[in-house]
Amino acid sequence: MSNLCEISDVIAVEEHWLSDNKLNLVSSVHPDFVRYGVSSMNRLLQTKIYADRPFGGVGLLWRRQLSSRIKVLGANVAACCLAVQFNISKDKSILITLVYLPCFTTSSD
Repeated sequence: MSNLCEISDVIAVEEHWLSDNKLNLVSSVHPDFVRYGVSSMNRLLQTKIYADRPFGGVGLLWRRQLSSRIKVLGANVAACCLAVQFNISKDKSILITLVYLPCFTTSSD
């Protein structure tokens, strides 16, 4: 991911597999970037010790100098989604929506 930081200003991450207490690891990827993330593991980890493969999570990293132009609009841990507004100019903005949609199937295919 540090290579992406060299050539990008905004990076979306899906299925990072991190719990809330480890989301800060994403910030340590590159010193010029800050992040906001949501974990899919929280509810499960609050109820039991989990010994299987981690799952889910979404996050957005952006160059620190863009922080004044980025606003987190909302995050839903249960649905594992994140909505962020990026103001690209005085009268224009982009809505960035990240959603983790796991595949649940009983098929053997």
